[in-house]
Amino acid sequence: MNLVNDATAPVSLVNPALRAACVRRRVIGVDIWAKCPLGSEQVVAKARSAATNTYLCLVDTVNEANLTGNIQNNTLAQLKLRFLARRDDVHVTDDAIWELLNELAGQIEWSKLVKLEEFDGVPAFAPLSPK
Repeated sequence: MNLVNDATAPVSLVNPALRAACVRRRVIGVDIWAKCPLGSEQVVAKARSAATNTYLCLVDTVNEANLTGNIQNNTLAQLKLRFLARRDDVHVTDDAIWELLNELAGQIEWSKLVKLEEFDGVPAFAPLSPK
């Protein structure tokens, strides 16, 4: 199973509007939205532990309820978990993402995921929290 590779995505896969300007495109991680019925600390601990033996590691989290100001019902809160590749020089494949999801299965309940890409070394996604 090819979990990560050093090759970049073919230019033919890049959006036609970006094709002329973009030289290198690659997936470097994934954001996963998780439900927090037990509280965010337990979810973060389980996610960090589950990712230990994968090509991705948990690097940041944000509680969506805190962003929207809707913190009355914390049991419905969504926690966004950001996982990035452990190595800076790889393209994360779908197989690597599936491996992470298999490790998370039974540990946390997730509802959505988004691949994180960079173009010519520039992240095409916003930071989760202001630094």
